[in-house]
Amino acid sequence: MMEKVSTDLVNTKLNELGLVLSPEIQYRLETVFSGNDEDVKAQEVRKKFELVTQIEPVLVSMLLKDEQVLFVSKGEIRFRKTIIVLTNLRLLLMNADRYEHCIQPYWSIYYSQVKTLTDSWIGTPQFRLIDGTKMTFNDFPKQDRLSLRTVFQEVAELLKKADFDPAVSQSRENLCGNCFEVVPQPSYECEACGATFWTPAEMGFRCLIFPPWEDFVLKENRHAWNSLVTYLACQAMAFQILSQRGFAYAWLILAISNACAALVALNQMIKGRYIKDVSTLISSEFEK
Repeated sequence: MMEKVSTDLVNTKLNELGLVLSPEIQYRLETVFSGNDEDVKAQEVRKKFELVTQIEPVLVSMLLKDEQVLFVSKGEIRFRKTIIVLTNLRLLLMNADRYEHCIQPYWSIYYSQVKTLTDSWIGTPQFRLIDGTKMTFNDFPKQDRLSLRTVFQEVAELLKKADFDPAVSQSRENLCGNCFEVVPQPSYECEACGATFWTPAEMGFRCLIFPPWEDFVLKENRHAWNSLVTYLACQAMAFQILSQRGFAYAWLILAISNACAALVALNQMIKGRYIKDVSTLISSEFEK
C-alpha cells in the first residue's frame, strides 16, 4: 500500500485545524500530507500546509487541465532553495526565496525523462535524467524522502504502461515565468505570450562589469546584498593593495572576482529562463 493515511483522515485533520486548500487545485491529500506514521500529526500538517499554500497562486496558473498534485516538498539544488511538485503527469520545479515564495525560474520534467531516482552519498534524492544531467536535492526533509520515492515510482510505472512520452527539447524544460508555457531550448522568447528572457551573454557581460547587477535586476534581494558586500570587500582589498603600489595584484583581484560573477550569471541564464520584458497584459507572479 502506497500510503499509511487515508484521505478522510487528512480531511478531518485539516478541518480540525481550520486549514483550507484552494478549491481550484486537485490534491491527492493522502500523499501530499503522508508521513511515516499511521496518524497525521497536527504540526506536520501545518508545516506542509504552509508550504503548499505559498505556491498555490503559481500552481493555479501552472497546472494543466485535470492535473492533480500528488506530492510537495522542498530542498536545495546547488545552494538554491527549490520546491518540487509531483503531479499525475510531470514533475514541477521552482526556485524559492527564504520565505518560501515562488520565484523564477520554473521547470517541467516528464516522468519518461527521468532515468533513475536514487539516493546521493548523503542520502538525499538524486534524479538522473535521460539527457545526462542530474539534480541532487540537499537539505531535503527526511520524512518526505520515502514518500517522494513511492509516489514517483507509482506514477512513473502507470505512465510507462500508458506509453506517455511527450516530445521535449531537453529533459528539464524551461517554463515561462509569465504564462507558464514551455520555452523550448534554445529559445529566449516565449511564443505563447511574447515574454523575452535574459540571454547568457547579456547577463554575463553586465556582471563582468558590476557583479551584483544580476541579483538586483532579478529582485533576489538577499543574494543581492550578500553579493554587494562581497564585491565591496574585494574592491576594498584591491584599493589597499593599490595603495601599496601593487597594481598588478589589484587588477588581478578585480578581474578574478568579476569573471567569477560573470560565469555564475552565465550558467544560471543557460539553465533557467529569467524574464527581461513582458510585452502582453498578462502579469507575472514574479513581477507582482
